[in-house]
Amino acid sequence: MRSSDQENILKMLIRIALLCPLSLSIWAGSAVPANRDTEGWHLNKADIITDSGERFVRLDLKIDRGYSGLITTVSADPGDYELSIEYRSTDIQSSRDKGSWVYMAFKDAQGKNVGEQFQTFEQSPSWKSSSIQVKAPAGTMKLFISIRQQNLIGTMDIRSVEIRSAGDKKRIAVLSVEAMNALAWLLDAGNKMSPDGEASPAGGNIFLPYLKGKAPKIVRDISMENISGVVVQKFVFRSLLVGGDTQDVYAIIARPSGEGNYPGLLWLHGGYGCADPIAAIRYAKAGYITIAPDLPGIGDPKLCTNSVGPWTNRFAKLGWTTKPDPAANETFDAVVAALEAFDLLSAQPGVIKERIGISGISMGGYTTTMISGLLGKRVKAAYSKFGCGFYDRGSTWMAGLNDTPDEQRKAWLDNFDAGRRAPDIQVPYFIAAAVRDHFFWPPAVNATVSVIPGANLAYAPVRTHQLAGIPDGDNLDLLYLAYHLKGEGKPFPKVTIDGCETQADGGKLVTFSVEAPLPIQTATLFVTAGGKEWEQIPWEPIAAKTMRENRFQAVITPDKITRQGAWFVNVSDARPATAGSFVYSMEATGTGATLLPVGVTQK
Repeated sequence: MRSSDQENILKMLIRIALLCPLSLSIWAGSAVPANRDTEGWHLNKADIITDSGERFVRLDLKIDRGYSGLITTVSADPGDYELSIEYRSTDIQSSRDKGSWVYMAFKDAQGKNVGEQFQTFEQSPSWKSSSIQVKAPAGTMKLFISIRQQNLIGTMDIRSVEIRSAGDKKRIAVLSVEAMNALAWLLDAGNKMSPDGEASPAGGNIFLPYLKGKAPKIVRDISMENISGVVVQKFVFRSLLVGGDTQDVYAIIARPSGEGNYPGLLWLHGGYGCADPIAAIRYAKAGYITIAPDLPGIGDPKLCTNSVGPWTNRFAKLGWTTKPDPAANETFDAVVAALEAFDLLSAQPGVIKERIGISGISMGGYTTTMISGLLGKRVKAAYSKFGCGFYDRGSTWMAGLNDTPDEQRKAWLDNFDAGRRAPDIQVPYFIAAAVRDHFFWPPAVNATVSVIPGANLAYAPVRTHQLAGIPDGDNLDLLYLAYHLKGEGKPFPKVTIDGCETQADGGKLVTFSVEAPLPIQTATLFVTAGGKEWEQIPWEPIAAKTMRENRFQAVITPDKITRQGAWFVNVSDARPATAGSFVYSMEATGTGATLLPVGVTQK
C-alpha cells in the first residue's frame, strides 16, 4: 500500500472516530439462535397446533383456491414403500387437486419426474390411521411428498407421518416431535422490537419506531481499506430484537478518499443478493458517500453470512403471512434494515444530509420505492431499477397473493405493498423498467408511477430484468442522480401522450410531446401483438416523425392492431438520457385524461 493511501485511511479513521465514535465500537456480541432442524419438512400456508400438550400440523384452507400443505423430499431407491399417516379431515369427499390428498413425485438424479402417485383421504372427524402403498419406478433417486388441503375449503390435521421401505421396514422419513417444534418456531416470528425496546404500533404505521431519524448502533467493525481510490468500511449494526434474540445487519460504506462533503446514496440489493461492494464503490467513485446493507428477508442467508439473527432460519418461510401481526413477515425485517441504513448514512461525517438519494435493483427497487414513501422529504431523489409496487395489479406474485385469505392479503398489501406507500413520495422518482420483466409487469409499474407526482420512467423493450434497448441504460442512474443530488447536468426528458386516434384504415395515430432541455435524438414507439405473458411477448420498434420541435407522431399500421396488443414510447437525447411513456393497451383511444395506461384506473 502506498504511503499516501495509508495517510488517507489514517485521516479517515481519526475523522470518523471524532465525529461518529459508535462506528469504532467494540464487538457487542449477538445471541445467535440455536439450529432449528425441521428434518426436511416444510409448510405451505399451514400451522402447528398445540392441543392438550400435543402438537400436530393443521392444513386449513379458508378460501377455495390455492393449497395448504406439509411437504418433504427424501432419498429413495426404486422399489416398494409404505406411507403411514395419522390424520383427521373435514372433507366429505376428495379427489386429485381437491380436498385432502397426498401427491408423490419420483425424481431422477437430475430432478426430473420419472413417475407420480396420488391418494385421497376419507372424511374423519376423529383421528384415523391410513397406510398407503407406494411404488417407486426405475430411475428414482428422490421422493417428493406433499400432503395437501387444496382448492376446497376445509381442514386436515396431521399427527404423524412415517415412510418405510416395504421389505426391511427401514424408515426413510418421519415427522418427529422435534421437527414439529422447529416448524412451530419458524411460524412464530417472535416479538419484534427496535433495539430500544419499542414495538410497532398495533394499528397504523408499523414502521413508526424506525422513522425517528436515529442511527442504529454499530456493534462490530470488520475492516477499513482503500480500494481503487475509495475508502471502504465494513461493519455490522444492531437492527432488531426478535423474541429475545438480537438481529444484526452487515453493511458497507464507501466514500471518496478526498476531503470534503458529498451527497449520500443508499444502495439496495435485489432478491437473494447481499450488501454489494461493487455497487458501493461505483457510486463512491461517482462522488457519493454510499452505504450498501444486507436486507434480511430479501438477501440469501447462505451468502449474507455476516448478518445474524432469527431471519436466517426463517428466510422465505413466512410468505404472505401477517400472523400474529404484520411485523411477523420477513419483509418487515428488510424494510427496517433499509430505514436504519438510511439513518446511519445520514449520521456519517461528510454526508450532505439534504442531498441523500436511494437506488436499488429488483427487490431493492421495490424497497427503494417503499422507503422513499416512508421517509418523505428526507430523501432528495430515488431511482429504481425494475422494482415497484402494486403487486396485485401485475406481478409474478399475484398468484400467491390470490391464494391467500382475504384478510391476510389485505393486511400484507396495506403494510408492505410499495404502491400503497408511493403517494407519499415527495421527491423526484424514476423507474427504469423492463417491459418483458419476469417479476414486475407494466400494469404494476404504470400504477406506481401514476400515483407519484412528477415521477418519470423508461421501459427497456427487450429481455427480462435488463435495460438492453435503452442507450447506455446501465449508466442511466448516474445521469439522473447527478442532476438531482449534485446539481450537475440537466433534467431528463418528460414524455406526454397527447392522443391516440383510430384512422380510417383501422390503424392508429399516436401523437406525443416531450419536455426536454436538450434536442431529442431518437423518438420511438414500440408495439406488440400481445396474447402471451408480459415476459414472453416481442416488441417491434416504429420510428416516430418530428412534426415540430419536441412534438412527434407515430403510426401503428392496421396489420399491427390486435385486441390484446399494447404500445409505449421512448425518447433519448444526446447524453444519452432516456425517458418514456406508460404502456397503453391497443384499446386506449382518445386524448389527454381519457387515455388510461394499463394497470391505472384513474389519473
